Amino acid sequence: DERERIVLANKSFADRVDDDPSVLVGKNPNQFEWDLNGSEMEELPWRTSLKYGEHITGMPLKLSRGDDFTTFTVNTAPIEDGRGSHRGVLITFDDVTPLETKNAELATMLTELNVTQGIIEKKNRELEELAIADPLTGILNRRAFLQQYERCYEQALRKETPISVMMIDIDHFKQVNDTHGHTVGDI
Repeated sequence: DERERIVLANKSFADRVDDDPSVLVGKNPNQFEWDLNGSEMEELPWRTSLKYGEHITGMPLKLSRGDDFTTFTVNTAPIEDGRGSHRGVLITFDDVTPLETKNAELATMLTELNVTQGIIEKKNRELEELAIADPLTGILNRRAFLQQYERCYEQALRKETPISVMMIDIDHFKQVNDTHGHTVGDI
């Protein structure tokens, strides 16, 4: 009503505030622990509707109940008498707590997915390096050479720069080192 007292409350709202509908009649809804944090409004929506006659739609509002929160989407509509005076406010509370919980879980999963995706991308780069180059020397293998040769050759022709290519059989190189020693192999 115009003095901010509850005139009528249904069982659904009463359950959310842990009370009985008949007990809520006459109480001021401002006495509950409302949290405006995260809302663009500075006062409770029904007060704004009473003062200024504004309709408010979809305002997020949290109700603290000990360590627990219930998240509502609140809609208000001023009730006027025949002369245009504000006699009260009709307020609806849509409990969106389960949706908020699922959104928080989804945000956590997305964060974990992004971390996992980063790890997978790093491992893929490492696997690609292992697939194209000798892990000890870093020298490209034949497959990598053939993939890059055409591009490098065309680039050298375009820039008119010399290009030099060496194909080394690592297994044969190891055999030279084993047979004749590292000094001969290095030469």
